[in-house]
Amino acid sequence: MFQERQLEQLQAKLMPSTVKKSKTQDKEAREVDTRTSFACRFPQEHWVAAEQYFKVDL
Repeated sequence: MFQERQLEQLQAKLMPSTVKKSKTQDKEAREVDTRTSFACRFPQEHWVAAEQYFKVDL
């Protein structure tokens, strides 16, 4: 238990901060994946939503 914690702390020191991910970054990545998969599954609805959001006249 204690050795595992020491190992985690050592790995945290060795890893650059860009590699570390916080929970919020993970959540943002999941939300992006959800939006992307929605756009792939429902392309028509995606474009309608995009038109409404950006007020695009096609």
